[in-house]
Amino acid sequence: MPRTDENGRSLESLLTYLLDGVNASDIGAALGVSHATYYRRKREDSYPNAEELRIIADHFDLNPVDLMVRFGLVSADDAAWVSGSPLATAQANTRRKFITPRVDVDEPSL
Repeated sequence: MPRTDENGRSLESLLTYLLDGVNASDIGAALGVSHATYYRRKREDSYPNAEELRIIADHFDLNPVDLMVRFGLVSADDAAWVSGSPLATAQANTRRKFITPRVDVDEPSL
């Protein structure tokens, strides 16, 4: 059975919830794998692994550490030691819908 987040959701379900409209083909494209390969991979016990979460976070402009904490690959205490992590200042058990996106401070706000 594939890994789930703290609420029992699959990666696909979590991304659909967070990003409103992400589907399996979007995730497969982000990972750079074919449709068949993605469907085969998502049934494996080791899915998603840390590298897949990092790639998906980069593709969808999400925080990779937050995704790894949600899927139990990193503890919230360990994540607090990561430089620049929003988890360093946030409470570990705070529930929020949106993962903090990366912000480009060089660009003026609209």
